Amino acid sequence: MTALSVDSVRIILLYGGIVVAGTLLVRWLLLRFVPPFLDRHSPLWAGILQKWPVLRRLYLATPGILVAVISQIAPIENQSLERLLFRSAVAFSIIMLTGAAISALFAYADYYEQHFEFANQVPIKTVVQVTAVVLVVMALVGIVAIWLGVPLLAMAGLVAAIGAIAYYLFQEPLLGFTASLQLSMNRMVAIGDWIEIDAYDVDGWVEDINVTSTKVRNRDNAIVNVPTYDLIRQPFLNWHDMQDRQARRVRRAIVLDQLSIRFMDREAAEPLIEQIEELYEKLAQDVRRIEGLQGLTPQALRQRERLTNLELFMAYATCVIANHPNTRTDQMMYVRQEAPSAYGLPVDLYFFTHVTEFIPYYAVQRDIFSVLLAALAQFDLRAYQVVQGEAPASK
Repeated sequence: MTALSVDSVRIILLYGGIVVAGTLLVRWLLLRFVPPFLDRHSPLWAGILQKWPVLRRLYLATPGILVAVISQIAPIENQSLERLLFRSAVAFSIIMLTGAAISALFAYADYYEQHFEFANQVPIKTVVQVTAVVLVVMALVGIVAIWLGVPLLAMAGLVAAIGAIAYYLFQEPLLGFTASLQLSMNRMVAIGDWIEIDAYDVDGWVEDINVTSTKVRNRDNAIVNVPTYDLIRQPFLNWHDMQDRQARRVRRAIVLDQLSIRFMDREAAEPLIEQIEELYEKLAQDVRRIEGLQGLTPQALRQRERLTNLELFMAYATCVIANHPNTRTDQMMYVRQEAPSAYGLPVDLYFFTHVTEFIPYYAVQRDIFSVLLAALAQFDLRAYQVVQGEAPASK
C-alpha cells in the first residue's frame, strides 16, 4: 500500500511537472515571438493585443489540454478520478479557448474600427457580439455533453428545448440580435448617422449600436437609448445620404396677399426686369440651362404681352437662389405657386444647398429669404399675415 502511494505520488509529480513545463514553454513562445513580431510589422495590432487577453487565454488553455491528453495516454487506476480529471481538463480548455476566441473577435473589431475608413458606414460590432454569444452557447453545450457523457448529436433535442425556453424568456435581446444583423447587412444605420425617430423624440447622431439598444445623442446633448429592434419595426429618418452627397434640401413658402397681385405696364416692369437681368448675367452658361430658369429669362419676360408682378417676383427669386454661392445648381431647383387658400397664395421655393450642418444650413435660408421678403415691396407685393386681435378690413 505504501509503495503504491509512493509510485502514485511520483507519477503525479512527473505529470504535474510536464504540465507546468509545457504551460511555461507555450507562454514563453507566445510572449517571446508574437509581440515583437507585431511591433515590427503592425504596431496597431500590438497595441490592441495589450488591451485584449488573447495570448494569456491561449496559454492558460495549455494545462487543460495536457491533463486531458495525459489522462488518456497514462490512465489512472481509479476510473472515477480519471473521468473527473479528463472532463474537468476538457471543460477548462474549452472555457479558455472560447475566451481567447471571443477576445480575438473583439480585438479584430477594434482593429476594424481604427484601420478602415468605412468602419462607421459598415459597423461589425453587432455581428461580433452575436458571434460571441453563439460561441458561448456552443461552449456550454459542449461542456454539458462532456460532463454528462452524452454525444453531441444527442444534445440536439436538449438544445432545441433550451432554445425555445430562451426565446420565451429573452425575446427582446434575441430580436435585437436579428435587428442588429439586418441593420449591418442592409446598411440601414451606422455610427455617426443623423437620424430622426418621432416615436422616441429622437433627432441626433448615432454614437453606438449593440444588440439590445442604439445610443443616440440629440441636438440638446440628451442621450436617448432606442431598442435596436425598433429600428426595424418602426419607421425612422436617416440623413446619411444627404450628408454623404453634401446636398440638403430647402423647401419653404412665402405666402402672399392675393389682393396685391396685379398686371404691370411696360414702364413699371422694365426696372424690375433689369434687376433680374443683372442677376441672370452673373450665372454661368451651364446654370442658365437648368430647368428652373426656363421661360424666366429677361428676354422671355420682355416678349410677353402681359406681365404680373408675381411672375417678375418668381423670376427674381429664382435668380437670387441660383446666384447664392451655397446653392447646388446641379440639383432640382424651382419656384412655383401652390393652391391659393383663405390664408393667401403660397409661393414654394425648392432647392438644395452644399452645406448640411445645422447652423450653416439655416444661415443659407436666412440669406435668401431675408432678401426675398425685403424685395416684395419693390414688386408691389405684400406678404400675407394675420395680426392677432385685428378686425378684418370692411369692404
